[in-house]
Amino acid sequence: NQLQPAITKTLSKILPTVFNDNPKNIFQNNEKVHFAIEIKNLNKLTPAFIPKFSISNNSKLTGDFNLAKNTLNMSGDIPFISYGTNKISNLTISAQTDQDKVLFNSEFDMPVFNVAFKDISISGELHNDSIITHYKWFKKDSLVYAGNIKTVGSFIKKNAQVQASFTMLPSDVTIADSVWSMSKSFINMSSEAIAISGFSFHNNSQILNIDGIISKNNSDSLLVNVSNFDTKYFNKFIKSKDYEIKGILNGYIALFQIPNNFHFQSKITASDFVIANNEMGTLFLLSAWDNTKQAVDVDFYTQKGKIKPINITGVIYPEDEILDLNAEINNANVNLLSLYTKIFASDLKGYLNGQVRIFGKINNPEMQGYVDLKKVSLVIDYLKTRYNLSGRCNVTNQKIDFNNIQVFDSEGNPGIVTGNLEFEKYKNFTYNIVVDFKNFMVLNTKASDNNY
Repeated sequence: NQLQPAITKTLSKILPTVFNDNPKNIFQNNEKVHFAIEIKNLNKLTPAFIPKFSISNNSKLTGDFNLAKNTLNMSGDIPFISYGTNKISNLTISAQTDQDKVLFNSEFDMPVFNVAFKDISISGELHNDSIITHYKWFKKDSLVYAGNIKTVGSFIKKNAQVQASFTMLPSDVTIADSVWSMSKSFINMSSEAIAISGFSFHNNSQILNIDGIISKNNSDSLLVNVSNFDTKYFNKFIKSKDYEIKGILNGYIALFQIPNNFHFQSKITASDFVIANNEMGTLFLLSAWDNTKQAVDVDFYTQKGKIKPINITGVIYPEDEILDLNAEINNANVNLLSLYTKIFASDLKGYLNGQVRIFGKINNPEMQGYVDLKKVSLVIDYLKTRYNLSGRCNVTNQKIDFNNIQVFDSEGNPGIVTGNLEFEKYKNFTYNIVVDFKNFMVLNTKASDNNY
């Protein structure tokens, strides 16, 4: 019952607009307070109240107050703290008063996609209803990731409501050796609205702009615009080079706060889109938040001329991490499957048609549907033989069944393929295939193909 009034009294002298309740001095006989907080077995309680939150045992926070001098000295160590898949480790916190200021600093490690950032620093000072903050990070292995951002903010009270205004000063951020510039921008916050103006993040012709207001007013919106953004930057965060992408992004995301109903919609295009060395034409991604379903409606498709080789529509439920999508495949290049056939075949040609439902948990979805093979051919590397295939493959969870697939060798001799391809989380593939044939080319090697 002493710690909370002591903190409030100290902060009320630093941020009087925010902490305007100045408690009476309860320390008539003792003007100094020492506190020590150590967390033990808190994770037995958090699943019931904050299911995705976790904090390490032996996390500590200690400090001293001197109410007579109005001074504070505090430090803390938290080995790790996490929420869902986001984790901060080696967190250290310190804060101390210097006359009428509070100086604070924190350092921590945090992975961002596949980049493990260490010694991220957030420091600054609080003084007379104002705050100055520095954000610094640096990471160098094969590539450099760095940043040094400074913001200046102030607090005022208007119509009995606390309002905050922040100015982000011009700065540079390095992403994978590329230097991006941030222009001077302004953020104003209140209980009624958030307004952002002038924010621009750019590298040559690549630009990300944020402007607008999000409030309870239907006419207000916060608009995020992307222009000429090269998707190669995403490859730095993709684990496998097999899935590298290319393309130029353009589009927008609009955020609204319809009374009591948050809403957003977006339209993003990627011209000359390539994935896994497959040219997909132009990629379109349309999405909108459905407040009734508490879900995101998505419409994702690629277009080459008048054809949409891949068209995916459906719903994603972020809170439950569940999706329910329907994929229509129309003359899609079969080479998209080369990532899964490259261990035994090459020179994959032809097209795919079909419909597949993708549903269940986002991190391990199920599939159900079919795919028709159209003028498909491939070379079995070990046998050096080319085969042409046609027919329907049924797709079920963790398995693709081949039922009476017609196959022809390079001389036109027919055969029938049955069997299946099983996998777990789209890896650990197991093949079980039977071919029924007569007078069929099964080996076409040369002396140079024999290692002996």
